[in-house]
Amino acid sequence: MSQILPKDGSRLNYRIIGFSVPSKEQVTAYKIEIAIGNIISDEEFQKNIIVTQKIAGNRIITEVPSFGAQYTWRATGFSGNEIKTKSPFYHFSTGMIPEVDTALNRFRVISKAKQYKDAYVFLETNKALYDMRGRPVWYLPGVAQTPVDMKLSSSSTITFLAANQPVEVDYNGRVLWQHKIDTNAATLESYHHEFTRMNNGHYMVFGSKQEYWKLPFAKDSIAQNAADSNRFYQAILFATLMEYDEKERVVWSWYSSKYVKESDLVRCLTPDGRFDLDLHGNSFYFDAINGDIYISFRVISRVIKIKYPEGNVLNTYGVNYSPGRSLFMDNDLFCNQHSVRLSKKGLLYLFNNNLCKAPFNPKIIMMQEPAQKQGNLKKIWEYNCTVENSGINKKGKLQFKRGGNVVELPDESLFVSMCDPYSKVFIVNIINIRNFFKKGKISLGKPDFTERDLGFAGKYLFGGQVV
Repeated sequence: MSQILPKDGSRLNYRIIGFSVPSKEQVTAYKIEIAIGNIISDEEFQKNIIVTQKIAGNRIITEVPSFGAQYTWRATGFSGNEIKTKSPFYHFSTGMIPEVDTALNRFRVISKAKQYKDAYVFLETNKALYDMRGRPVWYLPGVAQTPVDMKLSSSSTITFLAANQPVEVDYNGRVLWQHKIDTNAATLESYHHEFTRMNNGHYMVFGSKQEYWKLPFAKDSIAQNAADSNRFYQAILFATLMEYDEKERVVWSWYSSKYVKESDLVRCLTPDGRFDLDLHGNSFYFDAINGDIYISFRVISRVIKIKYPEGNVLNTYGVNYSPGRSLFMDNDLFCNQHSVRLSKKGLLYLFNNNLCKAPFNPKIIMMQEPAQKQGNLKKIWEYNCTVENSGINKKGKLQFKRGGNVVELPDESLFVSMCDPYSKVFIVNIINIRNFFKKGKISLGKPDFTERDLGFAGKYLFGGQVV
């Protein structure tokens, strides 16, 4: 049986609201009326009505205009044109945090979205969900820290990382699941970058954990004396990928330290024998259909493909290490990349921060994987994330080091969030990539995008490239 929602006295963290009343016999339709203000008289209510909707059932979803406001509503039941029931007045309010106060934070839409005009996007810095007109419609309550990787799950819940914890909440911000890590100074274990609710109800989260590797001898303070007083150890942060069940139990794990010991990377040493590599993992994608996981390492410009649940490496994409090379900055395909994903058509795509080659503008690239193990990727499409008329990149010195995200949409368009320091959000239509599968070539794409603008204006160039 339906309950009355929103309940009398509710304080909501959203403007898109589901209204419901218990169904009544002989009532075939309901009229929902909403007035602004905390109202108790019928006369005042009639003067301040802002929403009136008649529905065949007893539930409706509608929108109120603002946060930080009070509202009054009621439901009238009909049988034909005859009024059968009229509810009392119910009252609710919408909350407010500084991040969704449009007097403090405002977003300008340069070009309106067309096909995706009814879509929404999470903006983590603002802890909020925005519509395509640049207006906040939902915010995350009760979280002081800036969330990371905030997104909607396949179960219509919201997941994110905050204060070194993976968290799942419902629409009201009520915590459904979280894992509090045991703080241990010896391991420096942490979660970062990405947290995903899996289709089987489990949770997969990216992180780091410190391990101690034995050194052949001690040269300086970086080598730490551990339990074995006769040997010296180097503390190294390695990437971890953990899978938890509903009860926070570890059901699967993968550690990059094991991968390093079995790969070319183990030879990346300084002259005094210390391991000389920042194994900074920043993205993973779980391909549940094929049982594969793609893991991105930013600093070494490398993506590896592992088999789930076995954990063995199926392929490595990037530059192999050779003695004398301490930086992996000559990968022709991508450099310091983020957000590795697999498209519906089985193409590997990512946000290429492109720090190897001036003018360092980021790119979105799609690549075809080799048919056999240990083959190379083939780039078949790219989009240049240009920064036009801003005056900040004319000399080719601006570098887009932090962040960047790209997600495929249902029609195979790409939703892109550019990285610091030029935060731009847009949708690029690459539907003509289908020609690759028909003719072996790519046509130019057509833009369909909305944008968060931070004071820069200009012209935006979109297109594909035959490679």
